[in-house]
Amino acid sequence: MSAVVSIETPTAVFIITDGAIYDADNILLDVRRKVTVSERVPAAVATRGNQGVGDYFAAKIIDAIERMGFDAAMIALADVLPQFADKDRMTKFEATIAGISEEYGPRRLVFRSDVDPLALEHDGVGSSCATSDAGLVEMGIRGRAPLEPWKGYIREIAIPIMQFYREAAVPGVKGETFAQPAHLVGGQVDFTIITRQGVTVETIHRWDDKLGERIAPFVKRQTVKAFPGLNRQQRRAAERALSKTA
Repeated sequence: MSAVVSIETPTAVFIITDGAIYDADNILLDVRRKVTVSERVPAAVATRGNQGVGDYFAAKIIDAIERMGFDAAMIALADVLPQFADKDRMTKFEATIAGISEEYGPRRLVFRSDVDPLALEHDGVGSSCATSDAGLVEMGIRGRAPLEPWKGYIREIAIPIMQFYREAAVPGVKGETFAQPAHLVGGQVDFTIITRQGVTVETIHRWDDKLGERIAPFVKRQTVKAFPGLNRQQRRAAERALSKTA
């Protein structure tokens, strides 16, 4: 399930994503960036759900925007949305499409493959595809002050938002109840900015989640305590060396 948060402002679209890739049993398989960006135009697509299908969809959308422009590409996409209809838990996906509309300026649209009717949704300033429906007040996160720059504000709240989603236990998905509630946000936090000048993506936080295990947001990793001052790769190497001598 993971989490994708997007905010549309008059000058930019901001997207916040995690990096957890997991299997049907919610075991963490990989950590990687979930945003596909264009090298030619200001456009990005973030996905959650089935990453193979999501990556294919994102590549097609980026190609269309590069060839046709944002607005024409979205019109063309609306005509073929039924091809991507999918309600199966293992293959369904959601996509947040961001770019510079010729009519509206910075624009963000959301597509969910498992809803009826299929549509490109525009949810106003903010949109969240995540593990909880809680708003900022429920999360204990402050609102933006009048005239406060959007970039600094969103960067400040990005990690607390994702930490909240990380700690939110998911009992199941549509049509299926998990054997145990799952935590599905992890790996890293990526902060993407789309403006008329282009796209930037920065990893602004990493969690010490372990591949081959379920995400456990309330567990303090021994590697962090035993090897302070080391990065994750160095800690894992030290942990392996320690286990060989135990």
